[in-house]
Amino acid sequence: MNSLLSKVNRGIVSLMLVLFVGSISAQDRFITIEEKLKELSKTSLGLNNKVEYSIDNITLQNFISGLAESNNLNISIDNSLSAVVSNNFSGVNVSEVLLFLCKKYDLDINFIGSIMSIVKYTPPPAEPPKPLQRQIKVAYDKEKNLLSVDLINDSLTAFAKVVTKATGKNILISPDMSAKLVNGYIQNMPLANALGKLAFANSFKITETPDSTYLIEKPDATAQNQLEGNQKARKQDNKNSPKELAGLDFKVTEGLITASANNLPIADVIAVAAGEFKYNYFFFSEMKGNVTMNVKNMTYEDFLRYVLNGTTFTFKNENGIYLFGDRSMEGLRSTKAVSLKYRTVDKVVDFIPPDLKKDVDIKTFPDLNSIILSGSQPRINEIE
Repeated sequence: MNSLLSKVNRGIVSLMLVLFVGSISAQDRFITIEEKLKELSKTSLGLNNKVEYSIDNITLQNFISGLAESNNLNISIDNSLSAVVSNNFSGVNVSEVLLFLCKKYDLDINFIGSIMSIVKYTPPPAEPPKPLQRQIKVAYDKEKNLLSVDLINDSLTAFAKVVTKATGKNILISPDMSAKLVNGYIQNMPLANALGKLAFANSFKITETPDSTYLIEKPDATAQNQLEGNQKARKQDNKNSPKELAGLDFKVTEGLITASANNLPIADVIAVAAGEFKYNYFFFSEMKGNVTMNVKNMTYEDFLRYVLNGTTFTFKNENGIYLFGDRSMEGLRSTKAVSLKYRTVDKVVDFIPPDLKKDVDIKTFPDLNSIILSGSQPRINEIE
């Protein structure tokens, strides 16, 4: 109820503001007309003539035409001006009468030399409303130093500003990162850990200085080279050639995989596939388990999904490097907002089967009629 009243009050204030601004704009318009009439009256002396008129039920067009003719003025009148005038004018000059008519009947005067063109006033088109900026959701427990964030394609610069204000810790962003957008959902995690996880998930580097300031930069070449070196080392340690594994029939035709295997180690199968496509890869944890399969004409990532289906493992493509590990690992978790089109988000979570919700954090976001999913990408895809 309070929320509804708040929205109504905001609407009333907005309407009053529009009316107030509109009133000021109209006054400025009439001041401009009055000034131009005074300037023109120096050469078109008929504007200074005093008039004595008592009129009843005369159209604007006829009245202004008569006023122009009797005072030797060059006035062009819009044929659509059909309003009826009933007024008494005594001891006022012609320019005052014209200004009065503009105000009462919402007219405008276009000045072209000594010619006045009187038309119905057309207000300028209203500026389109500016899109509402999404409020970045950040909560910080100062006593426990715990940070919670909910980011969906939000500005990194705006996020840093909000977190700095909430925590009192300065966060500085390098100029080449100012336009970056970030995603992530974290709940009640120590500040430094939370920022570190967001940095990993969004491919940027964050460093804490001795004075407790956090610096956000692009990943440096050293860290990138070290990660690539780890991939090469993992390949060299593999007992089997990356293109050959006993018991695995593996072919690639026009970028599609056809393969068959009987109870072979998952890690070795992945190594063969990565070697065939010359992809870098990294195992965060030991890939236990075997796989039996017979597949035809599958893309590389679909092949990986089928190999890992039914296991506790998942994968993620991070800057061209395929990362493998347990679905629960932070570095391999994804976050996605799923919007509902044909019903409200209320109680939708209750209808998702428990097996699908396993190891996936699900939060409702009523403001956007969406649910936020955080977990392994395959599970997120299934729920979506």
